[in-house]
Amino acid sequence: MCDGINDDVTLLFYENVDVVDYEETRKLFMAWTGCRDKRGLTICLFDMKYLTSNLGSFKKSCDFSSIAQPTPTGLPSAVTLRAVAVFEGMVRFVWPLCSRIRKRPNRVIVTGAPSYLPRLWIWAKDWIDPLTASKLMMPTEDEVLPILATYIDAANIPKKYEGEYGFEHGRQPDLDPAIDEIIDWLAPCSSSFPAGSMKLVFSSIGMRLAAAAGSIDGTQRTLLAGIVHPDRLVTTQSDDAAGGANKM
Repeated sequence: MCDGINDDVTLLFYENVDVVDYEETRKLFMAWTGCRDKRGLTICLFDMKYLTSNLGSFKKSCDFSSIAQPTPTGLPSAVTLRAVAVFEGMVRFVWPLCSRIRKRPNRVIVTGAPSYLPRLWIWAKDWIDPLTASKLMMPTEDEVLPILATYIDAANIPKKYEGEYGFEHGRQPDLDPAIDEIIDWLAPCSSSFPAGSMKLVFSSIGMRLAAAAGSIDGTQRTLLAGIVHPDRLVTTQSDDAAGGANKM
């Protein structure tokens, strides 16, 4: 049975997912920009409009992907496996890389919602657990930039929200200088991670390595992208603070 993230099925799939399949899925779902907020937490974008307008073609591509073969009863579909693999990448690689061990979103900021939704949320959040409610924000159009600026430097706020960051949906992460600083890159990588799924592993002498997972044309990859030095990572977040990703 597949119980969701980190079960044997999804972990095995993540280790072997085709690079092309993974990249197509990553571009559709939650995207790590490569930036961090003022506390050092990862910044992710999830564009619901982009998802809904491209979901049909994505499902069709799954029918012809490398994992389109029928699966036994109880196992997830190709669509589900590929979607979970992208989130698995956040849990297994991005969050530990950027902000040490962080496995859940710290704050979700919903922008572009219908005008009635923020007003409805003001009423509804009083009925929700205060800690959970504090993590979800639905600013009005005039409130978006001031709220984002509270948590994120202008250089890391996408231009579509009146910031300075030239984010383009689907492109590879543009690494925060602080993240680039903790990595000693190994050829052929020089300043960015290769496409496809990634993982953090330890060498026989205890070095932490950024390694490529997944496969190309059915052959599992063995590429090492760089040596990771977490002790170099500077963050202002306290150790007992709830961690994760900021999503917009």
